Amino acid sequence: STRELLEDEGIDYLPPGNDANAYLAQLVATDNIDTEKYNLKLGMQRAESAKEYLENLGITATIKTESKGETEHVASNDTPEGRQENRRVNFIIE
Repeated sequence: STRELLEDEGIDYLPPGNDANAYLAQLVATDNIDTEKYNLKLGMQRAESAKEYLENLGITATIKTESKGETEHVASNDTPEGRQENRRVNFIIE
């Protein structure tokens, strides 16, 4: 099942009952280095890479990808540590 495959990869926060029919969305964010247009494209490339990784694991859930670029940061982009926190992939499981 989707849950078992993700748990095998160390992802253990899925709610009970998720299976191969789950809907998995990824929201990818970047830091604010470079232009907004570049960061949107970079975010989509990261999202597609994460999607490919999950599909190679055998995940059969519908996977939607979306890039938020630099618009939804969780930390300050004024420090290297903050920028690193903003380079992330978030998963939403429905």
